[in-house]
This record gives sequence, C-alpha cells and structure tokens, in this order.
Amino acid sequence: MREIAGQRSWPLYIFGATGRGKSFLAALLYCRWSGHHATFVRYVDLVDQAMKASSQHQAGPWEMVKDRSLLVVDEIGVGASNEWRTEIMWKLLELRNGKPLILTGNLEPKELAGHFDARIQSRLAGGSFLEVGGRDQRTDGLPKRVHRVGEVSPR
Repeated sequence: MREIAGQRSWPLYIFGATGRGKSFLAALLYCRWSGHHATFVRYVDLVDQAMKASSQHQAGPWEMVKDRSLLVVDEIGVGASNEWRTEIMWKLLELRNGKPLILTGNLEPKELAGHFDARIQSRLAGGSFLEVGGRDQRTDGLPKRVHRVGEVSPR
C-alpha cells in the first residue's frame, strides 16, 4: 500500500467481490493518512447530498470534495446506474484530479464503462488498481456461528 500511495497515481480503485475487506482496507488507509482533513464517505450518500443541494440551488458536497487532503469514496458501484450518478462521478473525478482519492467497489475495471461511461473508466484507468481477493469474510465459517435450538415440547 505504501508503494501504491508513494507512486501518487490517483485515484486508487480498490475492487473485489463482496465481503473481501475492501471497505476495511480503505478505512485503514483513511485512518493512517498523515494529512489533515481527510474524509470517508459512501458514494450513495455523496449522490444524495449532491442531488439535494442541486434541488435547493446550494453548493452541496463539492467544496468538501475539492478541499480534502484525502477523499475515500466507498462502494461506487452500488445501485442502479443512471445519468445523475454518472455526472456526479464525473464531477468528483474532475475536482479530485491529481489529488489523493481512494474509491472502492465490486465492479471489475472493465465493467466501469458499462456502469458509468467510457469517460469515467478512462479517468479511473489513469490511476492505480488494487484487487482484493480471498474468501468472503462475512460468510466464511457461517455454519459454526449458526446455533440451533431444539424443539420446544408443549406444556
């Protein structure tokens, strides 16, 4: 991770299947960031803030997005793709161009154009990618954590 961050090839897109620890890894990087004014936000919340601000003719999250020393945006591929979400991602990437930005998602890099568009995929391709593999940390060992209660006999 130090090597990737040292290359300063932003954005860093951390991707992989569900439950592999992408958000955990991004949160760890966020916590260890040596700069000040870092922010960790879920993409769906960023979209909601931007849409509300637009309808109320306010600046919304854009000043925060632009001015942070590090911005971590979690789960960029969650939810159905639409024009709003694509334009918000476009603006996010434009405001963070060349600045520390970490994104997480379940989408493979080749799937980004289908979910957003080719502009978004191209901008992300200019950065770094980190695939997180392994087992689903949530469901691994689930049978050991399921406890069964016997039948209750009638009184």
